[in-house]
Order: sequence, then structure tokens, then C-alpha cells
Amino acid sequence: MKNLTFLSALLLLATINLNAQTLEWAKGMGGTSNDYGRSIALDASGNVYTAGYFYGTADFDPGAEIYNLTSAGSADIFISKSDSSGNFVWAKSMGGTNYDIGNSIALDASGNVYTTGIFYGTADFDPGTGTANLTSVGNGNIFISKLDASGNFVYAKSVGGTNGNEGFSIAIDTSGNVYTTGYFYGTADFDPGAGIFYLTSVSASYSDIFISKLDTSGDFVYAKSMGGTNYDISNSIALDASGNIYSTGYFQGTSDFDPGVGTFNLTSADSAADIFISKLDASGNFVWAKQIGGTDYDYGRSMSLDASGNVYTTGDFYGTVDFDPGAGTFNLTSGSGAAIFISKLDASGNFVYAKSMGGTNSNLGLSIAIDTSGNVYTTGWLEGTTDFDPGVETFNLTSTGGFDIFISKLSPSGNFVWAKQMGGTSDDYGFFIALDAFGNVYTTGDFIGTSDFDTGAGTFNLTSVGSANIFIIKLKQQGVSGFIYNDINPNCIRDSNEIGLQNRFVTINPGNIIAQTNESGVWVVDSLPVGTYTVTADTSGNWLATCPVTQIFSVTILNEITFAPDFGLVSTQPCASPEVSINMPFMRPCLSNQIVYVNTCNQYIATGALNNAYVDIELDSLIIPQSSSLVYTSLGNNTYRFQVGNLNPGQCVNFTINCNVSCNAVLGQTLCMQANLYPADTCVFDTIPT
Repeated sequence: MKNLTFLSALLLLATINLNAQTLEWAKGMGGTSNDYGRSIALDASGNVYTAGYFYGTADFDPGAEIYNLTSAGSADIFISKSDSSGNFVWAKSMGGTNYDIGNSIALDASGNVYTTGIFYGTADFDPGTGTANLTSVGNGNIFISKLDASGNFVYAKSVGGTNGNEGFSIAIDTSGNVYTTGYFYGTADFDPGAGIFYLTSVSASYSDIFISKLDTSGDFVYAKSMGGTNYDISNSIALDASGNIYSTGYFQGTSDFDPGVGTFNLTSADSAADIFISKLDASGNFVWAKQIGGTDYDYGRSMSLDASGNVYTTGDFYGTVDFDPGAGTFNLTSGSGAAIFISKLDASGNFVYAKSMGGTNSNLGLSIAIDTSGNVYTTGWLEGTTDFDPGVETFNLTSTGGFDIFISKLSPSGNFVWAKQMGGTSDDYGFFIALDAFGNVYTTGDFIGTSDFDTGAGTFNLTSVGSANIFIIKLKQQGVSGFIYNDINPNCIRDSNEIGLQNRFVTINPGNIIAQTNESGVWVVDSLPVGTYTVTADTSGNWLATCPVTQIFSVTILNEITFAPDFGLVSTQPCASPEVSINMPFMRPCLSNQIVYVNTCNQYIATGALNNAYVDIELDSLIIPQSSSLVYTSLGNNTYRFQVGNLNPGQCVNFTINCNVSCNAVLGQTLCMQANLYPADTCVFDTIPT
């Protein structure tokens, strides 16, 4: 039994970062006006291409030299190229006297550079001495631009109609075909050539989603639309090895996601915005569409695929949201503001996992990337204190000022690896993340004032010239790391509810190197020479290995991260570590639906499960329960039993009780509550109770 009398402090679980990533470099670009980095792409040589937009005159050489570009009027599009060390190679601008925005950039196998976004009026898309004017039909049109690897003009195309249209994301297949997605209003022509191919939104007053395909010469192949009578916007597009097309964004009301003659409707709850994830085949035919959402506004911001075709999405959500798009339910709940989500579906759109990261303020996930091992990286921004460990433990980052940039890494199973922040006392935003073949992490966005971009204990400040400036950073991952976990089943496979074990040791040979796990169960060695090694887990202290106690790994490339085999351990003397808290923050006489919050946990220090757990709660006679998020039975004398099921180490069950407070209660009066968590395993107690 674990007993707690009102009010108790909730145990906070802490984790330690894996210190296998360091700032390689950070660069700033811009001028005295506002300048924004929106997208980043990498070529096979490690060159870094960035797109966004800028105002006035901005210096795009982040080194000691100066390379100024000047916008033709309002905002202009920029494309910048740096080498793998962050040194300036070239920068180009495109635009006219109106507002022109670069939203997304992609490369083909030859290093040609493609961008999409929106432009108004007449804009010159030849960044050289020539002229290649495009003129929007009405209130902003979509552009698709192609430059060669040296930044020379190849072509520029425009699509759209007289209402608003914008390209948000671009992708290139292995044949050099160009896919874009975004939104459009009314009737828009998506053939950028002499022909005409109209798409018409379901309602002229609201946007629909488009997916467009051009060939390598920029000639029209097809365009598809999806949507309904309310707002529908696509923010991100991705392609798999078979040419299937995936997109994500959000929709409101009822929207048809079959762009063909068939119908496949999804309907958001209460006309709020829900997340969609759509899959079309290479010809643009419907394969499937999924929705995720609750009764509030939920947004899909970015997506990425792994080699198996699993679909990863990030964005933000409010309130309680079911992230299983199938018949099952998997709810996540945000704090009082927006929380970040990471969702994984398989290639058929079936639920794999969903994770959330958040706090009491608003936090946004804006970009996601997957490495070759299936690790998941996201960037965006955080406000206030945010917990970036989506598991049962806690890893808080706190913004320095308003918003700070974050970079988060989860394992292939969605478990916390590390999280970093960058920023200063003003607002700083991470907009896009990309990875190279060595697992190095690149991010772009914008910052204001002086911001520290060293993610470790050191300091590396960049200072904007005026207001917002562009940043590009590179984090280098290196060293060897592994994981030791409590294998409750035990089957040598780490399940999502099996937590890491702290203060366990491994020995690496040759070298007789000893490493210790942190609170997340992760051990790390800063570097090892190229070669083959054995790693042996320490099983002292009544632990038994469920995997071979000695395993082999190889370091093949010195300057990238190497992941050693994981070890599952199971205790030969398992013991639970129960903890319960109960809290009623507001008590007002004569009022109904006042909430009692109950948190029950088998703490992460436990070595065994707490099976068939239940909580007995005794309430003051003046507090009368009306309903609960968990089924309960009355035991008499204002005592109630709540079944919480099996709790593995580190697992918690939270529930609420809606209560009336009697009119006989007096303001300022003390009303008592007591919670007891059972069963009472004798191993929990220092002395066995009689």
C-alpha cells in the first residue's frame, strides 16, 4: 500500500542528455530589416542550401566578407549555398516590387535547386543578368523555380488563379519530376505552359489542397485537388521509393481526400481543424487518407518517411486528441497551450505510435527528419518550460525569453534520446531540419537580438543586425552509445513501456572501457577508433540479461554516431515502487463539477510491475463525487475504489473525479482527502507492517 494525504507534491522524473552532439558551426545572415530562413536542403558533398525571404539589403556571406542582396521592393526570395563548413559559396535573389516568399527547397541527384512559394504582381526569377518575369493572375500565385548547382537560372513556372494560391512544400523524385503542395482558392490553372488544366475549390471562399506534378523540364504532368467547403491546407509533401506521394496539413468540416471520381470523406469534430495524412500513388490516384484530431484545432506541419515507408508527422495540437486513425484509441492531452506531437504510421496508414511534448504554454513542431537508423528529429519553438521526454520521465527545457528554438531526438521506438535549445531574450524560431549521411543535424529559421546557439555548456552568440535575421546551424553527432532497459516481458525487445535503467555499467573491449548509463538508460563513449568491439553488460545486483550478455559492434566511420546493441535486463527480485498523489486545486461551496486530480505511478526506480493496482480514495463528507474519468465503486463511508490495472516501472495512470462541494462547507474550512494505492507488496516497506 502507498498512502498519501491531501496535498502531496508529485514526483518529478529527471533525465540526462546524451552528450554525443556538439555545435559544429552556427551562421547568421541578414540586414537591418526582417529576414527569414524557411527551408534547408543538403547535397551529397555536404553543401547546404537555404531558402526563405528577406527585406531591404541583407548580407548573405556569414563570414568576414560581405555579399549583399537587395530586394526589389517588399520581400524577395533568397537561395543561399554554403559549403559543409558553413562558408559562403553563393546567394541569389528573385522577386519584384511586391511580396515574394520562398517556402521550400529541394535538390535533385545532379544538384539542381528547386524552390516553391508565392509571389505577387510581376517578379523576375532569373537571379543572374537575364530576365525571366512571371506575373501573377490575381492575389498571389504559386511559383516553381529551378536553378543549377551554381545558382544559374534553368526555368521558372507559375500556376494559380485570381484568388490566393501558395506553394508550401516541394519534393523531387529520382527521375527529376517535381511535386509541390499547398493551397488554392477558386479556379486555378495548374498547367504552367500553353495548355490549361483547371482545378476549382469546392467553395470559392475557402481554400482547397493541391498536389502538382511537373516533369524535369517543368512541363505539366498532372494536378490533383482535395478539400471541402471549409479551409483545407497542405503543409508538407514526401515521396517514397516507389513514387507514392504523401502529404499532411489540416482540414475543417467535411473534406473529400479522393482526388479522382470517387469520394473519401473525412470530417473534423465540431468544425475545428483536424490533421490529415494522405497517400496517393505515383499517378496521383487515391490510396488512403487518415485523420487525427479532437474538438480543438490541430495542425500537421511536416512529414518524413523512412526506408520502409513508415510515415512520420509533426505539428501541434490542443486539448485531448486521438492519434490512432483506425478503430483503436490513443489519446494524448496538451497543457493549456499547444503541444508538439510526433506521429508514426506504417505504409498502410496504420497506427504505430504517437508522442507528445509540451508544457503550460504554446509549443510548435514545424519540421521532422528521419535518419538511416530510424531516429526521429524535430525542430520548432518552445515557450516557457516544456518537457521534451514523451515518456514517463521528464526532461525540461525553459525558454530564455519569449520563444526559443528546440531540436529533439527520439529513438526509432519514439523514446527520448536528447533535446537541445537555442535562443536569447527575444523570439527565436526553428523552421526546418535536415540530416546528412553522417547523422549531422542542420536547422534554419530566424532569431532576434543576441542568441546563444551553443547547445552545450559553452556560449556561441549570434547577434541580428536589425530585427529578425536568418540562422543556419550544424550539430555534429559522434561517439558510441547504447541502451540498457528493464525488459519486463522478457524477450530482448524493447517495448514502448519498458524504461531505461540508470547506473548500470557496460565494459567495452579492447580497451577495458567502462561506461555508465544515465537516467534514460543511455550510455555513451565520446569516441572510439575504427574497429570491431565487444560490449558486456554488468548484471550484478540481482539482474538477469534477456539478451546475450556480451555483444559485438563495429565503428566504421570515425566522425559519426555509432549505435551499439541494446541490453534488456530483468530483476530476479522484482519490486514495485508505488506513488500516488491527490489534489483538488479549487473548492467552492454549492458548486458542482469541481475536479479532483489523482496521479498513480509505479515509479521509474521500480524493478518490477505493480499488478492489478487500485486506489482507495476517502473524501471528506462534504465532497460528493458525481462522475469520474475512471470507473469506480463505492465502499461506503465516502470511500471509493478505482481500478488502474497493471503498472510497469515508470508507468502512470492519471484520472479525475468531478465533485460537488456541499453548501454546508465554509470558505477557508479544511476538507481532507486521502488516497491509498494497492496492492501492498512487502518489498516496498523498510519494515514489514503488522
